[in-house]
Amino acid sequence: FIPAGIKVNGKGLAEMYDAAKFKGQAHKLLFALQLIEPTIVNVDMLNLGEPALYATRQNEQVPSPLSTYGDAITKVAFYVLLIINRPNTTLLIDEIENGIHYTNQPKFWAWLFDLATEFDVQIFATTHSREMIEAYAQTVIEKDTVKEAVYYELYRDASNGQVKNHRITTDTIPF
Repeated sequence: FIPAGIKVNGKGLAEMYDAAKFKGQAHKLLFALQLIEPTIVNVDMLNLGEPALYATRQNEQVPSPLSTYGDAITKVAFYVLLIINRPNTTLLIDEIENGIHYTNQPKFWAWLFDLATEFDVQIFATTHSREMIEAYAQTVIEKDTVKEAVYYELYRDASNGQVKNHRITTDTIPF
C-alpha cells in the first residue's frame, strides 16, 4: 500500500534499484523517468556517504540526486521499482496523480499498464483528479484493455450514510 503522503527513502530506493539492476530490469526505470522528464539520459545508484539514486540530464556532466527532481519523479521511480521487484502481487496506490503533470498522465497510464501486465501486478489506484480519470479512460480505450481495467466510483448513500460503489464502463465515464 502506498499512501498519498509517502516520503520515499533515498537509501531504500537505491536498494530497490540495485535489485532491479541485478535482475536486468533497471533500464525500465530510465524509460519511466523519461516519460515524466525527457531530458534525463541516465540513472544510477551512487554511494556518496549513503546510497541514493542519481540522474543525469542532457548536456550535464554531473548527476544530481533523484530527490532534486521533485515528487513525481521519485514516486514514479518507487512505483516502477516496486512492480519490478515484487512480481505477481497487488499494488494499492492512493492519489496516484500526485505530482504527475496532466500532460504526462496518458503516457504514464499506458506505460504502467504495460509494466503491470509484464510483471503480473494488479494495481488499485485512487484519485480525485478529473484529468487522471480521463487519461485512464483514454488509455484503456486506446490500448484495448477494457477487459482488464475497471473503474469504480465511490459515493455516500444519502439514505443511510454508507459508502457504496458503482462500476462504470470505461467508455461511458461521465465527462
